[in-house]
Amino acid sequence: MSIQTGNLNTQRKHKNHLGCATCLSNIEDKFNPLSDIYESITDLIRHYCDKEFALICFADEDDIWVRACSSQQHIDMTKRPLEDSFCFHCLELEKTLEVPDARTNTLFKNHILTVQAPYFRYYLGVPIYIDEGSPVGTLCLYDTHPGHSTDQQIACLERVAGFLGTLMKNTLYSDSNTDSVLRANRLNLVNLFSSSLIHELSQPLTAINQY
Repeated sequence: MSIQTGNLNTQRKHKNHLGCATCLSNIEDKFNPLSDIYESITDLIRHYCDKEFALICFADEDDIWVRACSSQQHIDMTKRPLEDSFCFHCLELEKTLEVPDARTNTLFKNHILTVQAPYFRYYLGVPIYIDEGSPVGTLCLYDTHPGHSTDQQIACLERVAGFLGTLMKNTLYSDSNTDSVLRANRLNLVNLFSSSLIHELSQPLTAINQY
C-alpha cells in the first residue's frame, strides 16, 4: 500500500502546491480556526500509529510550514526550506511515501534531518488535496527509530488526509465568513469522519467531536 523510495526525480522545480488562484499567505486567516482540530488529529494519529511525531504541513513553492505537531519531544520545525524536508519527495510523488529507515535509503541517508538533530530514521507521508490539482501539504509521521506501519495504519492516514482536504476545502471555498456557519460545517464534517473511521481506530475520535 505504501511506496518506498527508489530513484525519484528531485531535479524538477517544485510546483506551487497551493495553486495559481491561492497562496499560503492569503488563506492563513481561514485555516487558523482549524488549528485545534489539527492538533487533535495529530495527537490521535501519533498514538494510533505509535510513532514519536505526527505533523500536518502546508507547502508553498519554497517552504514547508508545520501547522500542527504532536510529539514525544520538542522539535523546532515551524518552517524550513521545502527541498530540505522529507515531505518534498512525498509532494513530488503525489502519493503515499514510506521510508522505513532513512539511514539505509540512498535518497535520505545524507539528508539534513537524518544526519543532524532530530536524527529521523522513519517517515510516512500522505499528500493532502483540496481539489484535483497538486497537493497542498502532507499528513506525516516521523520517528527516530526505523520501523514500518501496517496497511491498516497507512489506510487510516490516507483517510484522515482525505478528511483534512475536505475540511480545508469546505473552509477555503465557503461563501460565508461567519464563525457560526463555518463552525457548523466543520462539526458536520467531523461527525461524518468520526463515524466512518470509528472501526479503524482503537478508540473513538472524541477529542475531535468537541468542535
